[in-house]
Amino acid sequence: MAPKRQVALLAVLGAPLAHAEKNAADIPRANTPSPGEWPQANVTGCGFPGLPITTTLADCTEPLNPQAPDLRGYWKTAGGDINEHIDMCGSRWIDVSKPVLHDFPACTGVVGDGEGCQDYAGPLIVNTWAEGGGACSPIVVACKFETDDEGNGCVNLYTQGTTGQTVKVVSRCLQSDNETMIWIHPLAGTVVYTRVPKEEEPNCIVCEGGEHDGFETSDTEAQMPSWRRPLRPRVRQIVV
Repeated sequence: MAPKRQVALLAVLGAPLAHAEKNAADIPRANTPSPGEWPQANVTGCGFPGLPITTTLADCTEPLNPQAPDLRGYWKTAGGDINEHIDMCGSRWIDVSKPVLHDFPACTGVVGDGEGCQDYAGPLIVNTWAEGGGACSPIVVACKFETDDEGNGCVNLYTQGTTGQTVKVVSRCLQSDNETMIWIHPLAGTVVYTRVPKEEEPNCIVCEGGEHDGFETSDTEAQMPSWRRPLRPRVRQIVV
């Protein structure tokens, strides 16, 4: 039997703490860096200067919404370009691509309800990138978990059309093999992605070819010389 003093000490300290549960709503919204609070328009300075952040939901323990397709992880194109990371927890969905982070606190499918993405358009940032960032064009987009005609689980994105109607603009559908994703985008068209194995997940990003050939960083604060292609995330071998 433990001495009374030891019992009292244990009562004060308590048992070892279990990992605290954290729901998706407990984690603050993340956004693409910008020169001020959202929305910023007709200015420059938007976009991650270095490697985008992919750990926003790292501490989230809430189970994934059963209606959601599990798209978590890195995705690569047929050419091997790893240009998308998806994180999910509960009904929250985050899409990270160079150089933006689009955070949807809850996939309600309702545009403008405050639960969708309130951020900046990625293609414009990429195409206008200069030292200090790209052009800022605010967007308001909602996400919704749905199925396509083949029964595949999808994350569909909706925005408001010119006459006020809700319009589907982007679709990501997980195929039956759970390793392939079909991405349909109004500018990029249809792109087939495959899931990146854990051992091939990137930890840095590097410029390939051109005047910035070989520039490499694993720092989110580092200033990339360009966000235009060729720019490829890759696994860097670290010797310790």
